[in-house]
Amino acid sequence: MKKILFILFVSLICLNVFSQTEETKPVEKKWVAKLNATALIDGFSFPTIQFAVERKLGSYFSVQTEAGIQAYNINRRVADTLSVNTSGFRLMTEGRFYIFKYLKKDQSKTRRADGFYTGIQLFYRKNSYNERQYYYHDEISSENYENRLTDDFGIKKEGYGMSLCIGHQIPFNNFIIEPYTYIGFLKRKIKNFDESYNENLGHVLDDIDNHPTVRDFDDESDSGTLENIAIGIRIGYKF
Repeated sequence: MKKILFILFVSLICLNVFSQTEETKPVEKKWVAKLNATALIDGFSFPTIQFAVERKLGSYFSVQTEAGIQAYNINRRVADTLSVNTSGFRLMTEGRFYIFKYLKKDQSKTRRADGFYTGIQLFYRKNSYNERQYYYHDEISSENYENRLTDDFGIKKEGYGMSLCIGHQIPFNNFIIEPYTYIGFLKRKIKNFDESYNENLGHVLDDIDNHPTVRDFDDESDSGTLENIAIGIRIGYKF
């Protein structure tokens, strides 16, 4: 009887110690809400108010969904005639693998390198805006500045693609800073509306006053597949 009571007593003590250990063991937060700070000032495509949510799937994998709405136009001429409504949005989803966290031998220790990740991102984006350019009717008229014509036209862009993502999630208690890099490809389609300039009719662009993006990124002929490179930083909160 005494032996049985002793075993029960020891078992209760062990159970209590184990319970306390489980309670004091920190639980890894599975969700991270983020703001993409770089997207707010993106002048290469269009600036967006952009948020992301990451969900951890175990210790080494996670998925993230990100979406943004165009906030304003940047570095664009103000066109008097509006052919399209200015708007835009982005949608992205990615799978991540925290490679250094997976490779470390002692899983009980936390290291800065644990936040390094790589993965694949799929994205889709669409936006429209108005642009202004200047041109001449032909080579002869281009010799006189007074012959210059104004062309206000609309642009609609649609693109999708896939990128390799590399980044580092740096924790500060429950807050994080996340620098990232994306390298991949973009398939885009560009459509122009109400454009008067036509190279096939012998029109000549005024290369001095035209915005540098005109005819480089805004023309229908620029549709197709090209490389997609992006760098930036997100800030977030774990919960």
